[in-house]
Amino acid sequence: MARLEAQPSAEGLTYPVLVGDVGGTNARLAVIDHPGAPARRAKDQNSQSGSIEGFIAVARDELGVSPRSAVLALAGPNIDMSVKSTNAGWYADGRVLASVFGWREVMFVNDFAAMAAAIPDLEGMSGGLMPIGPDLPPGQGPRVILGPGTGLGTAALVRAPSGHVIVTTEAGHGSTGPCDAEDEAIWPLIPRRDGRIMPEAILSGAGLMRIAQALSQRDGVRLPYAAPGDVTRGFANGEPLAKEVVRFFMKQLGRFAGDMAIVFGANGSIAITGGVAERLAAAFDAGDFRRAFEERAPYTEALKRIPTRLVVAADPSFIGLAALARNPLAFGFGPGPNMLVR
Repeated sequence: MARLEAQPSAEGLTYPVLVGDVGGTNARLAVIDHPGAPARRAKDQNSQSGSIEGFIAVARDELGVSPRSAVLALAGPNIDMSVKSTNAGWYADGRVLASVFGWREVMFVNDFAAMAAAIPDLEGMSGGLMPIGPDLPPGQGPRVILGPGTGLGTAALVRAPSGHVIVTTEAGHGSTGPCDAEDEAIWPLIPRRDGRIMPEAILSGAGLMRIAQALSQRDGVRLPYAAPGDVTRGFANGEPLAKEVVRFFMKQLGRFAGDMAIVFGANGSIAITGGVAERLAAAFDAGDFRRAFEERAPYTEALKRIPTRLVVAADPSFIGLAALARNPLAFGFGPGPNMLVR
């Protein structure tokens, strides 16, 4: 019979461990055979179709191993070890999964909690992080990781006496507004939800398309793009409209990152991740992100001292999931159970 544990085992999870990153568009699974072993990837799947149980069964057979436990990063709120994905159609119930697959332990975390758990390893990894702007030393305070993808994820990592506390948020579902004359011209052209514009409506793959549509309307030209990938390819090819879309996107991303730095007092560092940021890595060199990050009196001088970095390591979520599996007690979470032990 499954029961909820207030604390996971100090020895870590039982290996082999299945690790999974289930986002709004893609679901990725891997198995870690023992602590320190590399994650062996299974073939990815679109998380808009099928079920998580079916995907796990296929991945288990493909990898040729029956995991003894699992750590799953899921893009949605964890309510008593059940998660309905925010931007996808999958539903995951820890009790059902533990029973179906015979797992001894199953751990659910927010998708950006896994990213936050990866930060200590990324900081100690050669080539894990690329400076955005000046290559500043990290401070001792909280660190924030955020990223535009299907949605906009944000989490903070706060030092604690026994390790770290991970604070997950739904900051992408807050509200945002115009800050300068350019914004004033574009904001009325961005679609609203319940009368407001969320940061995620701009800082996401779909947000690139909303910006492109708004700029096309503003300038009275035909929109040549049909999907976010068209915008990123246009940017790579030097197309003027795509470059303008990306410049505006980077300005808004820098402002949001600055907001999160102020909210969390994140003088440790700010890390940017996510599929959209990865495809636009070259755009960070233009400086729009860093200028927008710093320009917020009366905190400009404080923000100038905070390092901002782009995550360039492969599979950063698996790095964080491996850290959680290796030593769950090194990370504290907010209220509510996040682990099931049979």
